[in-house]
Amino acid sequence: MKKATIGIIIIIIAIITLAFIKGNKIYAETNNVIYNSYDEIFSIEAHPEWQNVTQGELNKLANLEIVDYNNNKYFMAIMEKKEDFALTYDEYKDYMLKDIEKTYKVPIEEQKEIEVGDKKFTYVEFKSSANTSVNLYMHVYIIETNNYYGRLFAWTNYSQRDNYKDEFNEMVKSFKEK
Repeated sequence: MKKATIGIIIIIIAIITLAFIKGNKIYAETNNVIYNSYDEIFSIEAHPEWQNVTQGELNKLANLEIVDYNNNKYFMAIMEKKEDFALTYDEYKDYMLKDIEKTYKVPIEEQKEIEVGDKKFTYVEFKSSANTSVNLYMHVYIIETNNYYGRLFAWTNYSQRDNYKDEFNEMVKSFKEK
């Protein structure tokens, strides 16, 4: 009986330890991990293969950056306080779509409007090699939360463009302002 009790205690300690690695929480029902932004204002749920990176590794403006190097998947959030803009969400969205076209040298031909809970998203996807010699497939979500406007970027190599779209969409749905 004593050995069984010790074994259960060891298992419980292991689970608790795993749950707090790098300050993230593991959801037992999904096996996903909650990744927090550097300022602790935002979070996103993703598979445990993802990992936090040093602030600014993907973009110096990013609030949250995670990567899955083994599968060439990348995600970052660039969030800005609404009060810093004299723009409605639609005006912010139009401004950001034009910025994306200019930055990535691509025409935005189609955009989708998505609402999840209290969040609005405008979603675009495109092939880009504007800032690298590698062909990438970009998924960009322009978002409005209670206090912020922002852009969520998820990308992978062009040849893997169909492999991760559902995963990226699920991640974005879990994005939260605390």
